[in-house]
Amino acid sequence: MDRPAVPAADFRFEIVPFEHPLWILFSSGTTGLPKAIVQSHGGTLLEQYKAISFHHDMHPGERMFFFTTTGWMMWNFLVSSLLVRAVPVLYEGNPAYPDADVLWKMAQDCGASYFGASPTYVDIMAKAGIVPGRKFNLAKLRAITPAGSPVTPGHSKWFYENVKKDLWLATGSGGTDICSGIVGGVPTLPGEAGVIQAPALGVAVAAFDENGKSVVDQVGEMVITEPLPSMPVYFWNDPDGSRYRDSYFEMYPGVWRQGDFFRMNANGGCFVLGRSDATLNRHGVRIGTAEIYRALAQLPEIDDSLIVNLDLPGGQFFMPLFVKLRAGFKLDDALVKKIAAHLRAEYTPRHVPDKVYQVPEIPATLTGKKMEVPVRRILTGMAPEKAANLNAMASPRALDWFIEYARTQNPTRLALERNIAAIENGREGFAFASGMAAIGAVATLLRAGDHVIVSDNVYGGTFRYFEKVLRKYDLSFSWVNMSDLDLFERAFTPATRLVFAETPTNPVMRLIDLPAASEIAHRHGAAIVVDNTFASPVLQQPLRLGADLVLHSTTKYLNGHSDSVGGVVVATRDDHIEWLRFVQNAQGAILSPFDSWLVLRGTKTLPLRMAQHNLNGQALAEYLASHPKVTTVHYPGLPSHPQHALAKRQMSGFGGMLSFETGSLDNARTVLNGVRLMALAESLGGVETLISHPATMTHASVPAAERQALGITDGLVRISAGIEDIEDLKEDLAQALGRL
Repeated sequence: MDRPAVPAADFRFEIVPFEHPLWILFSSGTTGLPKAIVQSHGGTLLEQYKAISFHHDMHPGERMFFFTTTGWMMWNFLVSSLLVRAVPVLYEGNPAYPDADVLWKMAQDCGASYFGASPTYVDIMAKAGIVPGRKFNLAKLRAITPAGSPVTPGHSKWFYENVKKDLWLATGSGGTDICSGIVGGVPTLPGEAGVIQAPALGVAVAAFDENGKSVVDQVGEMVITEPLPSMPVYFWNDPDGSRYRDSYFEMYPGVWRQGDFFRMNANGGCFVLGRSDATLNRHGVRIGTAEIYRALAQLPEIDDSLIVNLDLPGGQFFMPLFVKLRAGFKLDDALVKKIAAHLRAEYTPRHVPDKVYQVPEIPATLTGKKMEVPVRRILTGMAPEKAANLNAMASPRALDWFIEYARTQNPTRLALERNIAAIENGREGFAFASGMAAIGAVATLLRAGDHVIVSDNVYGGTFRYFEKVLRKYDLSFSWVNMSDLDLFERAFTPATRLVFAETPTNPVMRLIDLPAASEIAHRHGAAIVVDNTFASPVLQQPLRLGADLVLHSTTKYLNGHSDSVGGVVVATRDDHIEWLRFVQNAQGAILSPFDSWLVLRGTKTLPLRMAQHNLNGQALAEYLASHPKVTTVHYPGLPSHPQHALAKRQMSGFGGMLSFETGSLDNARTVLNGVRLMALAESLGGVETLISHPATMTHASVPAAERQALGITDGLVRISAGIEDIEDLKEDLAQALGRL
């Protein structure tokens, strides 16, 4: 279009230092919050002039045509073609409007000698069956640069078969970080499909193994071992440079890490295999995601795909593949088998995913990069707003499916649920965000008007939830000493639907005869659920003894390290399983993937820990029973315990929980304040020994008269015996009791 001439006098030129800021570029946001990268006049000009003159061989008057956006460094590269008096031609918009081949028409109309687009665009062309060389006059087109993601031999083949046979494919890879290429095309070297011709001039690029050693013909981290003129001056809003250093130099001090997996052969040919933090690692073999996508692009049913690898405890992993299918296709067993067979034939069995899911959309950045890392982070429990920058996404709603998947189908949580169900001899487990959330899920089995029989000596939080919350929903509760089976049976009414038992009870360690209580409950048409937190499945398995459901606060023994909060319910009946599965999803109080991982870790050592908890619990109980300042010890492993015989019959050990009577509140305070090794805390089941005061801590919500009736006196002290040296624990108690 006609424009008025701009007089030369209107331009003012100023000489600036080499390091003077030229512009700010933002990273794509594929792996986190975009970085505001400040680049210099001198470094950028040198690199761009080098790349356009020598690597891309552009000449005055030639037209360089790119499909890009102003938010991508390729725009900066395109504009820099003015340095050699070439003509930049930019298209920013829908590359398929009004027709899927509109860009090729533009290349024809502007007489482009150089064309740039992403490999993703090539995949679109191939699947649409577009053959630009037949429809358009591309006689002036001599070179093509596919940029933005790894270029496959299949992409090269498509260009030669569908565009022109005498093309130069100047493939390369660089980054917004340096606004230049690291490896790229060389007009004087022969080309090979799928191979980037050489390292860029003046770029000391190498592949480093995990020990920081340069390797050839092996996959390693892409690094730059010597400074490059266009490396960032600094990051915006990074005054001490810490984010800059962490971004590039944390892995190999003094060596720039680009963040891609890379291989260079003995001839200098280069291969970029995708982001290293997104690369798959199966059985010690690193697989570039680009390999998976390359193979899947050959299947006509698949429009787009994304694959991640999720690490599980014990060296295990789960590698799901997410596919967006073309219209008219559906993901069925036949297609899943076809995908597996194709990947196995193209590569190895290690490339075959563990499961295939159909998704409505594949998350990608504005520049078309698949967001593998954010998806993996979401699936491992990171909050979506921290895992991905929605403003850098082509379609923020593309993450919705993955967020829902992480909440309802996360493989780490499923692994935990299967694990706990197995060790409790149940059919299915359901993990929740807390022990109380697990109890709340069990409570949804009830309906208005139902009656529940509850152990009179239960965890204070359970008492509070039943009395203060559930009674408002027309549920009634009877608090019964279930150790007395006659009293227990008399408590049943025609409306009794559930028995909630805790054995041993918290904190006076009373036991319930589970086989007898289960038989009574079933005879009256009620289900029985047992809170097995105190015993753990190592010491007691209520489902084997007749219970219908068992639950745990995974915060305690199952986790064992006091660094996770959670709960789990294990069920045996079909109706319970079906309902709990629905409730778990509907309520959303689901154990996070990371907390699931922590509990899975804990189960690996559960038998070993419980053995030591047993030893220390028994030793402390015996020590306290013989101490002159202690009037009563509640521990089922003592012959003096009224249900010692039942404990030996029903449990395989007596556990690490005990309580003892000091005689008064003042005495209890003296002991609690006097211990040095034991920590004052409400929790239990960790490797560290904890001490607490039930009357003012765990059972403070229970009315004082009821506490007294249950034996929870002001002088009662509870101990969760850890796994420390027993003599140290005895000595700690001795000096504390010595203050009385």
